[in-house]
Amino acid sequence: MNQNAKSKPQPAPRPSSARSIPIALVLVPLLAVLLTFIFWSDLWFGGGLIGGDLYTYFFPQKTFFVDQLRQGEFPLWNNLAGHGYPLVAESQTGVFYPPHLFYLFLDANSAYNAVQLSHYILAFIFFWMYARTVGLSAWGATLASLVYTYTWFPARLCLEWAVIGGAWLPLALWSVERFLSTTHWRYIILLAASIALQMLPGHFNLAFITLLVVVPYFFVRAFCFKSDSLAPSPPVTRISLLGIALLCAFGIAAIQLLPTWELKKLSQRSDVNVEHDPRYGNLPAWFLIQVVNPTVYWDPNLDNRLNAGLPPSASTNKVEAHLYFGLLPLALALGGFVFGGLRKNRLALIWLALGLLAILYTPGWLIVVTKYLPGFSFFKGPGRFGIIATAAVAIIAGLSLDQLRRRFRPDAFILVGILVLGITLADLWTVSRVVGYVTILPDPILNRVSRSQVRQILREHPQPVRLFSRGPNLPTLIGVASTPEYLGIGPAEYYSPETRMPPPPLRRTSHPRTTRLAQTRRRHSHPQLLSAPNRSMAGQTSLERYRSIPQPRLGTSRTSLPLRIPGRPPTPLVGTSLSQ
Repeated sequence: MNQNAKSKPQPAPRPSSARSIPIALVLVPLLAVLLTFIFWSDLWFGGGLIGGDLYTYFFPQKTFFVDQLRQGEFPLWNNLAGHGYPLVAESQTGVFYPPHLFYLFLDANSAYNAVQLSHYILAFIFFWMYARTVGLSAWGATLASLVYTYTWFPARLCLEWAVIGGAWLPLALWSVERFLSTTHWRYIILLAASIALQMLPGHFNLAFITLLVVVPYFFVRAFCFKSDSLAPSPPVTRISLLGIALLCAFGIAAIQLLPTWELKKLSQRSDVNVEHDPRYGNLPAWFLIQVVNPTVYWDPNLDNRLNAGLPPSASTNKVEAHLYFGLLPLALALGGFVFGGLRKNRLALIWLALGLLAILYTPGWLIVVTKYLPGFSFFKGPGRFGIIATAAVAIIAGLSLDQLRRRFRPDAFILVGILVLGITLADLWTVSRVVGYVTILPDPILNRVSRSQVRQILREHPQPVRLFSRGPNLPTLIGVASTPEYLGIGPAEYYSPETRMPPPPLRRTSHPRTTRLAQTRRRHSHPQLLSAPNRSMAGQTSLERYRSIPQPRLGTSRTSLPLRIPGRPPTPLVGTSLSQ
């Protein structure tokens, strides 16, 4: 071999060796599954969630979706909630989302659990792939994936879209990195697919946030902070292929986007108003103390404190305002900049900038400007930009752990790494138990609907039965229609003062007054308001049987959902109240 051959520069080593790849293919998915057992073991064994919007929004849509599929029909219109709405256009049923095929083969509760758990697994695996691609060790990537997957999402367990959308963000980032390193077309295709898969479930907020991350990240990595690992390629080619990927993503998701966009123009979200204020779900600046003081989560009056001084349309809550990274990961991230060499690390600087910009947006201060920009006025929840800050701290903490690793012998660091991961896991598990609005029931209410005696009684009445209910959408679980409704994107008539339903009774045992029902019938001539049972029905076997048994209550005392037809003296035009 000649001297020139010896002096030829060698390519930079890949972040993961060929030998480590097969090991990672086995161990990382196993670890991802194990973590779901640690955090959500009850869901693996048939338990079910209750709380938040689950029984007033998500489950009514899912059960209708399941019923339609099993009747051999593709659900385009839901005639049970309110006076009907376009199911595809309202979007969050996600009828075109491939993982929702679980609903074709499983009952609604099992399918919901399967979708949730599978996306926690995917989020962990995809973030690990991204972290390894940008140079983190297996230890650093594992810490980063743990922080990303189990800090921001568990508090939002009552919001199905959170982990479903967030799982695809790291895959999009991995696709960008792999494309810049290889310029291969398959990564452009994968980038398009990952963004499309964020939009097909029907909640587009995290897809929008992903675009706000991926596009600047692409340009900074390709043209500002170049590295030897990037493949040579003309700038025009790179930009063109990125544009093609985004166009393909919107093209794939158009089957969901176009109906939703049409409904949006005819909905309560057609402009900024009291029904749609983009400031809703902000993270008050003072509440950033949570990142170093998680004891604030134990405050029973936390929601009231968060809303002090906020107008009702711009209210928030402890879930929307949640932002916690874990104490040890945050300490590692800060220490890496203060005492380590991360101030010169290009990747750390990119994520530091993205994270700080995201945190700056979370209080909602910038909405006075951004509401005039495309996309920003459509979405609520500036606190949701915290997912970017979470990814930033995850990557920086992983980089800092790798710096710490270089100061130890390999065998000595094993104990350090296990301690770091173990302490972080215990920290995140503890916080996940106290932040949120959901409870896991061993015997989920959704599985008991088929045994509901109220359901059996109502089925004996002439159909369709429509209930005037204080719990919006809730009665649709037993297969009857109900008003008023609760929709993310609903027809504007449901929210207009001239055409909206009158407010339901406030007391659990109260009933709509005659004047209210008469007003309802004038405005909405087609609903059938079911009269309360009276003595004239005494000859009906089902009602006699109903009166002879205790009033059924679904759930525990903490989360009970009473479903009953009150027996009371005959009253003209009395509607049945199905309380939540």
